Amino acid sequence: MTTKNITLKSDINILSKIAKFLKLFASDKDLFITVSDDKAKIRSNAQNALIHVYYTAISEKTGYEVDDCEARCKRRFGLPIMQVQKGESTKKGKHVFTELLRFGLITDANEVEQKRVLIRYYDLIEEGQVECFKSIEVTRNFSSTQMKQYIESIERYWAQHGLVLESINEQKRRDAFC
Repeated sequence: MTTKNITLKSDINILSKIAKFLKLFASDKDLFITVSDDKAKIRSNAQNALIHVYYTAISEKTGYEVDDCEARCKRRFGLPIMQVQKGESTKKGKHVFTELLRFGLITDANEVEQKRVLIRYYDLIEEGQVECFKSIEVTRNFSSTQMKQYIESIERYWAQHGLVLESINEQKRRDAFC
């Protein structure tokens, strides 16, 4: 995965600058593009790198596959953050329902169906819920503040279970919290 960041000042040539930037990725692969007017609103690459180090460490501790550990963390720690988002922003709050729709747990995303989804989701056993979160984008939609909250929640939980994540890669942690 190649990641490049660019800061663009709003001016008359902005579209030209964006086109030149996108040429840096000349390939046949699909691109995921995030546009924001506030750099602080987007989780950082350093935070993302750190959390993947943590998923691997949790995998080694538990014996679960890394993608299972990631899904379990998204379910246990990310879902509550997503639920808080629901109150802050209609667009972000509906994200979990959009993803459950894509996953096939619902057929419609209207308000009545959203309530049914929650009932069906919570009726699933833990493994079924974890499977759902393997295909739901959670941290990609977090702000840097929400990602910090997510990481710290995981650190606290695992510290109580004998795994001190903060000490695994102190440099990556410093980078993620700068």
